[in-house]
Amino acid sequence: MKRFCALLLSFLLILGLSPAAAAASSEATAAADKLYSLGLFQGKGYTAGGSPIYALDDLPSRQEAVTMLIRLLGKEQEAKAGKWNIHFTDVDAWAAPYVGYAYANGLTAGTGPSTFSGSANVNAAQYLTFVLRALGYSSDTDFQWNSPWMLSDRLGFTDGRFHSGSTTFTRGDIAVISAAALEAKLKNSGDSLLASLEKVGAISAAPPTVLPTPVDRLTFNLTAGSPAEAAQPILFRSHQNIPPEDACVHSCTRQALSNGYTRIRILYTMPYDLSLYVANRPNYSIFNAKPGITTGRCSELVFDIKNSVLGKCDTIMCMFDSGTPDYRFVVYLSVGDQAGFPLTAGVPAGEARTVAFSGSPVSGCTAQPLDNGYTRITVEHTAPGGFVLQAHGNGWLFSDERGTSGAPSSVAFDVKNEELANTASILFTFFADGIHRTSHMTTLFINGQATGAPTGQTTISLTDGAPVSKAKEVSFRATDELAAGTGQIHQVTAQELDNGCTRFAVDYTVPQGLRIFVFDPPNGETVGLWGSGTTTGLRDTLVFDVETVLLEDSEGLTVNFFRSDNDRYLVFLPFKR
Repeated sequence: MKRFCALLLSFLLILGLSPAAAAASSEATAAADKLYSLGLFQGKGYTAGGSPIYALDDLPSRQEAVTMLIRLLGKEQEAKAGKWNIHFTDVDAWAAPYVGYAYANGLTAGTGPSTFSGSANVNAAQYLTFVLRALGYSSDTDFQWNSPWMLSDRLGFTDGRFHSGSTTFTRGDIAVISAAALEAKLKNSGDSLLASLEKVGAISAAPPTVLPTPVDRLTFNLTAGSPAEAAQPILFRSHQNIPPEDACVHSCTRQALSNGYTRIRILYTMPYDLSLYVANRPNYSIFNAKPGITTGRCSELVFDIKNSVLGKCDTIMCMFDSGTPDYRFVVYLSVGDQAGFPLTAGVPAGEARTVAFSGSPVSGCTAQPLDNGYTRITVEHTAPGGFVLQAHGNGWLFSDERGTSGAPSSVAFDVKNEELANTASILFTFFADGIHRTSHMTTLFINGQATGAPTGQTTISLTDGAPVSKAKEVSFRATDELAAGTGQIHQVTAQELDNGCTRFAVDYTVPQGLRIFVFDPPNGETVGLWGSGTTTGLRDTLVFDVETVLLEDSEGLTVNFFRSDNDRYLVFLPFKR
């Protein structure tokens, strides 16, 4: 387990936010192995050889942490079978049974009247609170929610490893805490958590692992053709409403046959009894088939497509479907050879100009007028393999679903001049929406600029109070989890009003399309203000009012500009009244 330096204010640190974690320790791996052997822990899929992928360096979200807690308590099946009436609007469908069980049994609470902040990273204080509640202790009487380690240290399952200076909190940390907590005694009981699980029969053998070769094989339209060349990997991406621990696509390949067909193979593991549907995308007009039902084990889907038919396809969709939209896994295979971005027959009508940009993995961008009323935007990048590209403008969206190759590349797309005239900046996004979700965003400043005078004002909970003092600068610290420094905070001020509120103004520049949430740490129980729109990509000012009395016991506020857990800009406003 890691120890961290207590260098920052405590309210910043209990958020659990910091640079990427170091490689998982042997202690964390041993803890995960122990829990896995008892059926109390799962990985994020499996290797081709059948070993679970623990992903111990990953930063878990609140909803993932609750799911891991429910599994630790041996309550997964009960949670899945229950009908939970939860009022949270920001919990993914796959996580709803786990969050619903935890909320109904007093193991967790929300971050607002209708919010749980399911996709926000969990921190040490939050997960220790979950575990202590599961052991029967109350955050109202037995421990303080912002320093639960004081009780967990006394109970002997954290041993001083966590404190107000703890920063990064990983799946490995959860594994170590969970394994140690098995030996902790339940409140007012002589039984340990492990003993209580054994009494009710919650301890099981390890979940079945994937075999090195598939145990089931589904085929359709298989021909007698023999291989004409070696199988080649296909770039693919996925979208899932099934927990990552339960579903995984291991590999996809294509192989030319001697009879004018191509053989497609998909190696996967899916839950039991899902229907499998295969078709071309987007309109299923070229071919479609329903090969069968998945078995819940490692399986291989094999089918042959005539080359003349495959040549008309850009993307093949394989959907593992339960019959309901909130429980399915869709795989998109990039089989087309044509660019997904629109290109016209126009020829250059002027010099290509350099376009300013902010964010990686873009390394260069130009705009060149064409003779047909369009402008060609060319973007050079060094994206990893398997990323899908999207370009967002003012009211338009282009997408290239072929997937990137991993080598330095350039892509181009044409935009009508009248559309481009209304576009201040283009948000260029690289994303891989699979088991390990990640994305990079770059802002291309076509007609705007990254800095300069603020272009507008965004307000949240603004009151009719009048200033009773001059606006004073507020010191701040920013954590940029966007791509390569794409955000910037120019100034933050605070001003007292005559109605008992304090007005904050944040002068910022961040990429287009980010949501805004202002809260007090660690989870927004006192202050939680949601913005109604998204950022424009240009310099702007965020203005919001907070009742001063709510700030008197607080050590600060956090402004979160975000698109996802791994794509956000956090501004910490520390103060002590």
